[in-house]
Amino acid sequence: MLKPILHLKISGMYKSLIFIASVFLVLALHAKPLYALSTDSEQPIEISADKVQIDNIKGQSIYSGNVELSQGSLHITGSKLIVKTSASGELTRADAYGLPATLTQQPENKELIDAEAEHIVITYDNDQEVILNTKAMLTQGANKFFGDKIRYIVATDQVIADSQKNKRVKVVISPQPSKQDQNNNTKTTEEDQ
Repeated sequence: MLKPILHLKISGMYKSLIFIASVFLVLALHAKPLYALSTDSEQPIEISADKVQIDNIKGQSIYSGNVELSQGSLHITGSKLIVKTSASGELTRADAYGLPATLTQQPENKELIDAEAEHIVITYDNDQEVILNTKAMLTQGANKFFGDKIRYIVATDQVIADSQKNKRVKVVISPQPSKQDQNNNTKTTEEDQ
């Protein structure tokens, strides 16, 4: 259950609220999450945390303590979330930290994606990427990637995984059901009705 959106008790509240509203607007208009459902970007973004620190000059907000971010099917959790914007106010990067930080998202016409790592980086420049650093795991259905670093490049739909010295990457690819198996399952379902 998400906590209420942060209650700020700071002087200069007006300037901070404008900054927060602009960050949410930038996220909603410019963020293109990996594999997202087409309706995700139309959904409101909710971030809850125990604490927030906003630096208008640096274009950075830091959320800490039981951080949860939700937008449509996208959910990110961690102990810390850093959101950075450019001078023009466009989202450039989001970093989630935790033991582990997690990311889940429902892709369009695919199985749910579950990811975790101690540090998750999402970049929103021309080469949008999702990078899982340290004890990284990416799961979609029965298929899994494990490594020290897993990098997903959105534009080219590439996954690159590697590990530190003396460690190996592990990939588990489950076989797809054959057409005969799918037909048998369909017939059984029809007969059961």
